[in-house]
Amino acid sequence: MKKEPKGVFYEAGKEPVIERVFRLIERYPSRSAAARAWGININTLKNYYRRQEEIQPTPRPSQLKKIADVEDVSLEWLTTG
Repeated sequence: MKKEPKGVFYEAGKEPVIERVFRLIERYPSRSAAARAWGININTLKNYYRRQEEIQPTPRPSQLKKIADVEDVSLEWLTTG
């Protein structure tokens, strides 16, 4: 049985926050390049991908802030779409 995604920022019918993070990762040649640019441990990103099969992972607010700052996107867009 698949678990329902339950994250701080998840609302029914909306794209989960992790999907926007994954789209931003695609700007880089690799996940490790994204992790370095964002100042995030590569294992953190690997865990997001690994866990997506079970539940939609929700990054911590501090991680989201780092990503938003580096990518020059608003924290509001990153968290709510």
